[in-house]
Amino acid sequence: MRLIIVRHGLTDDNRLRICQGQTHGVLSKVGRHQSELTGKALKSIAIDAIYSSDLHRAIETAEAIAKHHTGTPFANDQRLRERYFGSLQGKPFPPPTEELPQSTEYETPEEIMERIESFITTLLQSHTDKQTILIVSHGFAIRVMFAMFDHLPATDASAIPEIDNTSISIVELTAQREYRIIQFNDTKHLV
Repeated sequence: MRLIIVRHGLTDDNRLRICQGQTHGVLSKVGRHQSELTGKALKSIAIDAIYSSDLHRAIETAEAIAKHHTGTPFANDQRLRERYFGSLQGKPFPPPTEELPQSTEYETPEEIMERIESFITTLLQSHTDKQTILIVSHGFAIRVMFAMFDHLPATDASAIPEIDNTSISIVELTAQREYRIIQFNDTKHLV
């Protein structure tokens, strides 16, 4: 199975470093343009199913891609959501030089990995190894996904490089859960 993994387009909150977490968010003008370019970049690839986080910023991005794949099954899935940040959601992140304050209300990387592993299990049960699946998700959730692909503990997700808005990553997945990363965080379609 081939997974094409895309982060949602830019939002004004991304630009302003506001924590969106599991709030819906709305794509900015730039984010809508990025999503259109991503759709054009992927239009010649046969996609068998599209799965998006159920948050609006991801759905809007997935819809911009899906319009080039008429009739392709499209589903929203909560397991692809961004990390839950509790009361930090809607507030500015601390400066990059400062660490995120510790809080028991934040979703842990292990909890995120557990829901992503559940999603991958569903994919393996629902699709054949010859199919290509598009996944639209969020920055930290995708980093946790790549920690899983690299057989790293979830707590090492922050060591995975930041995921750019509407970047394209491609992973080959076997039924035995062996992963091969073909492309990571590619944004050449945006220039």
